[in-house]
Amino acid sequence: MDLTKDYKKMVILLKAFSFGMKNMRITQSYNGTTSHKPHWYNSKNYADYPIDIAGIDGNKEPYYAPVDMKVVAIIGIGTSVTNTIWLVSAEKCNTPSGVFKPFIMLTHWNDSDPYIKNLKVGSIVKAGQPICEEGVDGATANHLHMVCGNADKSLGDGLIQNSNDKWVSKGYCLKPEEVMFIDKEFTKVLDTKGLSFKDKPQEEIRDNSFLGFKGYIGFGDSGDNVGKITSFMRKTFPAYTSSKALGNYYGKYIKASITEFQKRTGLLADGNIGPITLAKLKEYGFEE
Repeated sequence: MDLTKDYKKMVILLKAFSFGMKNMRITQSYNGTTSHKPHWYNSKNYADYPIDIAGIDGNKEPYYAPVDMKVVAIIGIGTSVTNTIWLVSAEKCNTPSGVFKPFIMLTHWNDSDPYIKNLKVGSIVKAGQPICEEGVDGATANHLHMVCGNADKSLGDGLIQNSNDKWVSKGYCLKPEEVMFIDKEFTKVLDTKGLSFKDKPQEEIRDNSFLGFKGYIGFGDSGDNVGKITSFMRKTFPAYTSSKALGNYYGKYIKASITEFQKRTGLLADGNIGPITLAKLKEYGFEE
């Protein structure tokens, strides 16, 4: 067995999600009374936390993809609707508020934007490549209006009107300093309008195997992989898998189901899912 090769299969580089312009000059934060504060303050339903960003005065600076990103929606070109694009990270990233797939929304780029013309829904913008540049569509000066959030909880892919009559991004929106770091080797910070961003950390090595670094899934564990197990067990073995086992938490009900499965298939009945139990589940049709 090539242990080096197998180890590489088990780990991935967890990339940090960073701000995507070479110069950060925030001209209005989400606290801005000019137009942004009603996006969230006292909203009784929907909210986002926009910032207006620009580079050096007079220039039209591009916004670069900090990681590989997929285009999920584009609106506005050739219509009265302000030009807007939504993208989501192709993979989970390290962010200041946890590990998830971030999404971003960028608005005000021009119809003639040299980068947007190459994009459509489903396009992948590779890390380091421009998404769009500052523009004036629906605005009076070159800049981009940006919103971001956690796509794992709810993907931003359109606009919705909130109780303050502001059109805000759909999705689970967060404050920008909760989603992105500042890579000081790439971005020069000119003005944050009082927002406090964390510096980009070193990228981390994280486990990419189904069972994790400890080598098994057991009581108290949680996550998407647990959810896959519980759904499979309930669907495939309903006679001894309670509906209470469903969900992303490995509690007493799914442990009891796995224990029974192990007994019936001649395995050590400890209620944990290790490599042998996982292999046996795959014989019955389970897919990672």
